[in-house]
Amino acid sequence: MFTQIPQCSAEASRVAGHTRSGTVRRVIDTFSPGGPCKSNLPFCNIVEIEHDDFSVATYGHLDFRGARVACGDVVERGAPIAISGNSGWTYAPHLHFHVVAEGQRVPTLFEVSTAKGMILVKGRHYTRV
Repeated sequence: MFTQIPQCSAEASRVAGHTRSGTVRRVIDTFSPGGPCKSNLPFCNIVEIEHDDFSVATYGHLDFRGARVACGDVVERGAPIAISGNSGWTYAPHLHFHVVAEGQRVPTLFEVSTAKGMILVKGRHYTRV
């Protein structure tokens, strides 16, 4: 699976653009900012999108009331879906992204300013293209 981190508009540094077309199957954006305590783990705002191949992309740590989509919405690649934030168990605002297919997390390749088609390394920072 190859994913290009989409370019977004006005709120560019915080807008999560969807990576593939699909249908929104779950939205939670009612939690206030979290923090570094593990007790914040269950309070993560998320958007989940199911693709045609039944894989599901999850976007997490979203802002309070940051969803820009609703359950059942069909979204296209690059469409703004949420504002990244600091909900749940986090140390700083960021976007958590993963894909699950057949019950397993799928390694996802990203296009960043330094390479095309690479798996991101935990703890490193990247610039989108």
